[in-house]
Amino acid sequence: MEEGIIHIQWQGPYSLRQLDILKDPRKDRGLYQIYGHHPVYGANVLLFIGQTMGETFGERIEEHNFGGGFQEDREHVEIYVGRLKGVSTPSSNEWRNEINWAEKLL
Repeated sequence: MEEGIIHIQWQGPYSLRQLDILKDPRKDRGLYQIYGHHPVYGANVLLFIGQTMGETFGERIEEHNFGGGFQEDREHVEIYVGRLKGVSTPSSNEWRNEINWAEKLL
């Protein structure tokens, strides 16, 4: 099995109100983490790790409807986004494989 390095640059936190600035299809794709309140574990805990597939961060995260009834503290949801970084731009297939591996590892 070939060994490789996947470099992901993380940015954030963003709030749910800032999802519109994460909708550029040229750059807003990759992995994301959502932190917020959990009824058992408390405040500011990891709630979800996901990836974009054909959508931007803003579009994909809106689909989850965080804060839509079950989230007790919508104002304190924090979103971190991770984009692949490297010396060259991978093909679509390579990008998809690296994002899949990185999500599994997280």
